[in-house]
Amino acid sequence: MKEILTRVKGKSDYNEEYLSRINDFVYCVIKRYSQIYREHSGEERIRRILPIGFLPSGVLANECLKKFDTAILDGWNPLYYGRYVDDILLVEKVEKGSRIAQKAQDGKLEFYEAFEYYTVNNLRWTGKENRNARAVFKKEEDECGTYCILPEFTKPLGSATKIQLQASKIKLFYFQRGQSDALITCFKNSIEKNKSEFRWMPEDDAVFQEDDYSEVFELSHHGVNKLREVDDIAVDKYALSKYLGKLQRINGLISEKTKGEEYNFVRDIHKIFTPKTIIENYTLWERVIAILFVKKSYKALLRFIALVIDTLDKTSCAIEGVDDDTGFVTNALREALQEHLISSIARPMALHDGETFEEWKLEDAQSLLSEQMKELLTKAQNRSKGYFKAKMLDKNLCVIWPELVSSIFKKVWSFCCLIGRGFRKSWSWYKSQYVGRPWWYKTITAIWSFFAFIVFYCFAVYFNLFWLFGKSPSIEDIIHPKTAAASEIYSADGKMLGRYYNENRSPVPYDSISPAFFEALVATEDERFFQHNGIDYTGMFAAAKDAAFGHARGASTITQQLVKNMFRVRTQYSTGLLGHVPGLRIVIMKSKEIIIARLIELFCDKREILKLYANTVDFGSNAFGIKTAAHTYFNTTPINLKPEQAAVLVGLLKATSQYNPRLNPDKSLKRRNVVLNNMYTHREMLKERFGDVYIADRETLNRLQEEPIKLEYTVQNAFDGSSLYFREAVKDYIDKNFPDVDLFSDGLKIYTTLDSRMQDCAEKAVRNQMKIIQRNFDAHWRGVGDPWRDEKGQIIPGFIEDKVKKTDTYKILAARFPNNPDSVDYYLNLPHDVELFSYDGPIHKTMSTVDSLKYMVKFMHAGLVAMEPETGYVRAYVGDIDFKTWQYDKVRSMRQPGSTFKLFVYAAAMKKGLTPSDTRKDEYISMRVYDKFKHDSVDWRPHNANGRFSNAEVPLRSAFARSINTIAVKLGQEAGIPDVIQTAQDMGIKSPLDNNPSLALGSNDVNLLELVNAYGTVADDGMHVDPVFITKIVDSDGNVIFENKLEEKRALSKEESFYMQKLLEASVYDAGGTSQPIVGGQYLGPYMKNLSIGGKTGTSNNHSDAWFVGVTPSLVAGAWVGGEYRSIHFRTGALGQGSRTALPIVGAFFRGVMDIPELRGKYQRKYGMPPTDIDASSYEATLAPQPSENDSLSNDSTSTSYSEYDDDLMGGEGKSEEPKTNHEATEPTESSSHNKDNGSS
Repeated sequence: MKEILTRVKGKSDYNEEYLSRINDFVYCVIKRYSQIYREHSGEERIRRILPIGFLPSGVLANECLKKFDTAILDGWNPLYYGRYVDDILLVEKVEKGSRIAQKAQDGKLEFYEAFEYYTVNNLRWTGKENRNARAVFKKEEDECGTYCILPEFTKPLGSATKIQLQASKIKLFYFQRGQSDALITCFKNSIEKNKSEFRWMPEDDAVFQEDDYSEVFELSHHGVNKLREVDDIAVDKYALSKYLGKLQRINGLISEKTKGEEYNFVRDIHKIFTPKTIIENYTLWERVIAILFVKKSYKALLRFIALVIDTLDKTSCAIEGVDDDTGFVTNALREALQEHLISSIARPMALHDGETFEEWKLEDAQSLLSEQMKELLTKAQNRSKGYFKAKMLDKNLCVIWPELVSSIFKKVWSFCCLIGRGFRKSWSWYKSQYVGRPWWYKTITAIWSFFAFIVFYCFAVYFNLFWLFGKSPSIEDIIHPKTAAASEIYSADGKMLGRYYNENRSPVPYDSISPAFFEALVATEDERFFQHNGIDYTGMFAAAKDAAFGHARGASTITQQLVKNMFRVRTQYSTGLLGHVPGLRIVIMKSKEIIIARLIELFCDKREILKLYANTVDFGSNAFGIKTAAHTYFNTTPINLKPEQAAVLVGLLKATSQYNPRLNPDKSLKRRNVVLNNMYTHREMLKERFGDVYIADRETLNRLQEEPIKLEYTVQNAFDGSSLYFREAVKDYIDKNFPDVDLFSDGLKIYTTLDSRMQDCAEKAVRNQMKIIQRNFDAHWRGVGDPWRDEKGQIIPGFIEDKVKKTDTYKILAARFPNNPDSVDYYLNLPHDVELFSYDGPIHKTMSTVDSLKYMVKFMHAGLVAMEPETGYVRAYVGDIDFKTWQYDKVRSMRQPGSTFKLFVYAAAMKKGLTPSDTRKDEYISMRVYDKFKHDSVDWRPHNANGRFSNAEVPLRSAFARSINTIAVKLGQEAGIPDVIQTAQDMGIKSPLDNNPSLALGSNDVNLLELVNAYGTVADDGMHVDPVFITKIVDSDGNVIFENKLEEKRALSKEESFYMQKLLEASVYDAGGTSQPIVGGQYLGPYMKNLSIGGKTGTSNNHSDAWFVGVTPSLVAGAWVGGEYRSIHFRTGALGQGSRTALPIVGAFFRGVMDIPELRGKYQRKYGMPPTDIDASSYEATLAPQPSENDSLSNDSTSTSYSEYDDDLMGGEGKSEEPKTNHEATEPTESSSHNKDNGSS
C-alpha cells in the first residue's frame, strides 16, 4: 500500500501508523465483501472483492491498469482515451461510407464488430493488422462477445485475475463530423475531474473496525448482482446519510410486495443507531423518522424517539466542539437537540396528510407513549400544522401549474402581437409619407427620419437597450470623473517617503501647468478644439476623404481621447450582444466615445477638459499625467515646462515608444520639431485663446528647432523613496483597517509617525553593524562547511534542494518539464549571469540558481523598531538589511524571544507583591511537564547559561540582571503561568502563548514589534498604548478620513512599573548585568548624565535568534538578529548572543539619535521620583559582583533532558528526545559546561 500511494501521489514520507490504519481498513472491507459474495454465490473458493467507487478502488485501478493504459495509447493510438477506475471512454474515427459506418448509422453495429474492425483491420493503419492493440486482449470462448485483458497487463493483481470487456455493458455512439465535439468534451472533462479527485482517509474516530461492518449492515439479498446494494458501506456519517437517502426513496416508491424478500430496515436502524452513535448522527434523525413514517412502523418510530430522549438524558455527548470538560451534554445543548428532535418529527408528520399520533395503530405498544413522549409529540404535531399548510399550498400549486403557465404564455403572446401590430401600422404610415408626395416633402421626411434615427440610436447605445450595446459610464461618473492617482506617504517631519500606485499619476490643477503644454497640445492634436462641441465633423469628413485615397489618419478630438483615457470604453465597458457581430464592435465603441464626449462637453468647460486630459494621458515610461511626465523626462514641474520640453511630451502622444526621447532620440527630435512648427502655424488661434504665445516669429521657431533634446531621465518605480519596510507595514495596516480604500488609485495623503532623521540613524546602525556580523559569520564558518545544521551540529541533508523547490524558478521549470526532472535539474544547475546583494553594492556573477541560493541563505538578517512609549508612535522601522533582495519583514516575523520574555515573568511576580530585593535560591530544579511532541509528561530540568547552580539566595534584581534561568522558572510557577500570559497580553503581546512552564524562558514565538511595544509599557509608568503608524489620512479632495486618537489602558500599577524600571536598569548598571555594553563610550556613555537607560538581552536555542530591547523614558528600541532559517546560526554564544549582535545595533541607533541636537533635547530624559510609599531598600539589594556570563550557549535551558544535544519543549527545530540518564542529572549543584542555556539572557 505504501508503494502504491507513493506512485499515485508522489509522496513517500507517510506515517507508519497512518499506513497501518489504511491497510487494516482496506483489509476489513475486502474481507467483508468477499464474505458476502461467498455467502450469496455459493462458491467455495474465496474471491477478493473491493466495492467500485470505494477510495482504494481508484488507487489500485490506476496502479494495476497502468500497463494496460500504456498499451492502448502507444499501440492503438486512438483519437482519445480516458479511464476512471473501470469506466473507459474511447473515441476513434470511422471511414465515411464504409460498411462499419453504415451499420453504425442504422444502429445495428455490435461491439465485437467494432472491436475487430479497430484491432484487426484498422483502416487508420492502411489496412495492416494492429497487432499491438490486439495483443492486449484475448477473446473468450463464449457466445457473449466477451474479451478479457491479458494477465501481463493487469499487474500486480496476478495471473489468476480476469478483467473482462463485456459487450452487454458497452455503449456505442455514432456521430457525424462536428456533432460529437460537445458531448466528447463533456465526457473528457468528467473523466479528468474524477481522475484528479483524491480524498484522504478519515481520522481514527470515523474509521470502522472489522467487527463494525457486520453490525452496520447484515444483508439478506440473494445473488451476486445484489452486491451493488452494499456499495454504500459507510466510513463516516456522510456516507451513512447517503445510504439512508437511498432507502428513503426505495421505501417511499416501492411497495412491500414488489420487493421480494423484505429487507429488514428496522433491524438495521437499531444496529446502526446505538447509544454510542445516536447523538453523533443527530443530522440523520429526520431521515430515519421519515422512512419509518413511510413504512408506517410507528412502534419502531416510538422506540427510536425514546432512544434519543433516553440518550440525551444519560449518555455522554460525542458531538465535536462541546466545551464541556466532563464530556456530558450541557443543558443548553440538550435543549437545542430536543428542539431539533421536535422539528425532525414535525416535518415528516406534516408530509403525511397531517396525521396525528393519536391515530397511530400501536396495538400492544401503548406503553411506549409515556407522558414525556406525549408532550414531545404534541409539540411536534402543533409545529407540523404550519408545515402542513405549506404542503397543501404546494399541492394546489401543482394542480394549477399548467393553467398558470398557459395563462402567462397567452398574455406574453398577446403583448408581442400588440407590439407587432403597432409596428406594422407605423411602418405602413411611414411608407405612406413617400407615396404620391412631392419631392420636397419626401426630402423633409427623409431628413427628420435620419435625425430621429440618430437620437434613437444614441439613446439605445447609452442606455443599453435590450442589453444590445453594453454598459456605459453614468452621468455621475461623467460629471465627477474619478481618475486613478498615486497615494503619497509622508514622515512626521514632512518628508515624502514614497508613493503607492498602479499608474504613477499625481493630478495637478490647470494653473499649475505651463500654457506652453496646452498650446502644443491644441495646435497638434485638435486645432479646432475651441470651435467644436466634442466632435470635429470637419475632421471626420477630412479623415474619411483621406482614407478613401489610401491616406488613413485619425480624427479623434481631445475630448474623445479623454474619454478613451479616463473611462476605458474599449476595455472597461462591454459592447453588449451586438458586440459579438463581426464589424459592429468598433462601431459601438466609437458611438460610445462620441456620445460620452458630447456629454463631457455639456457638463465641463474647455479648461476643465484640458486639465483632465493632461492629468490622465499616458506619456510612456510608467509616467501617467503631466506631473509625473515632467519629472520623468526633464526632472522639472509642469508649471516650469519650456516650449521645447512641452513639444517633446506632446510628440510622445502619437506613439509613446516610437517617439520616446531616450529610446529613439532622432525620431523624437523630428516629432518635437513638427509640434513646434504646429505651434508657429496656429499662433494666431493660440494667441486668441491663451493670450501670449511662445513661438510668435520664425526666428524663435528656428532657434528652438535647432536645440537638442536635453533629457534628465529618471523613471520612478514603487521602490523609490525610503523606509520601504515601513511603507509595506503601513499598506498592510490600511488594507486591514480601511477595506473601502484603494491605496493604489485613490490619491490619498498618508501622514505617518516615522521620523526621517531617526529612520536614517536606524538604517545606518543596522547596515554598519550587520556588515560586521556578516564578516564574523563568514569567518566563523570558513573551512567548517555549510552553516545549515540540526540540533546536533550535523549538516541537514537536502536543505538547499528543499529550498530550491520553493523558488519561482523551480516552479516555472517544473511546469515546463512536468515529466522530465533531469531537464529541471539541468537548468537549475546551469550557470548564468545573476545580480547578487553585497554590503558594498550589487555584484554580478556567473553561477547557477542553486549556487546563487546557497550564497543568499548564508546572509544574517536583522530587524529594528523604535517607538515612543507615551504615544505608541513608531519613529524608526527597519525590516531587514535590503528590501529589494529580501522583502520579508523581520520586524513582524515570529521568532523565539529567549530571555527578553522574562520581563513579563518578573512583572507578574511584582503584581503578586514581590519586590526586586526579595530573594530566591538559585538551585537545581526538576519538574514533570507536558511535551507537546511526545504527547506525554516528561522530566524538565532547566539550567543556567553557565551550566552551574550557585545555591545562593539571589535578590530578584540581580537574578534579572544576570538572567538566571532557574529563578525565572520559579517565579513563573509562583505567579502562575496563566497570570504571566495575562500580564504579557495586557502589556502588548498579541501572539498566542502556551500554558507551559518553559514559557518563562521564552518558548513561544513573538514578533519584534509587539515585544518593543510591551517594553514601552514599563517606560510609560504601566500605561499601554498600541503601536501607531499613521496620524492622519486625507483623501484626494482634502477631506480627513482618519485621524489617530490616543487610547491607553493601565497594565501595571505605578509601583509595579517602577520596580520593573529598576530591574531593566540593573541589567545595564549592576555587576554581571548582560546589557552593560549599552552605556559604553561608543554608544550612550557621553549622554548618561541626563539619561535613564535600561535593557534586556535574549538569545534562543542554538543562538538562532538574538535580541536586545533598550528602554528610556521617552524612547524604546529593540533589535533582532538571526538567519533567514533557524538552522543557520553561529555555533557559539561568544559571537551569536544578543549582547554581541542585537545590542550594538540598538546602541548605535541611540547614539545617532542623541548626536542630533533637536532629537537629543526631546529624548534625553530621566525617570521621575519614585512613588512616595516605596522604600529604597525594596529595590536596591544586589548580589556580590561576579563576572558577567554569556546570555546564550550551545544548548537550551528548556530541554527536557540533561544531556548535550537534547531538543527543547519550546517548539524549536526538531522534536524533544526521551530524558537521558547520566551523572549530571544526579548533581543538583553543578552540571558540566555543555549543559548551558541558549535562552538565558
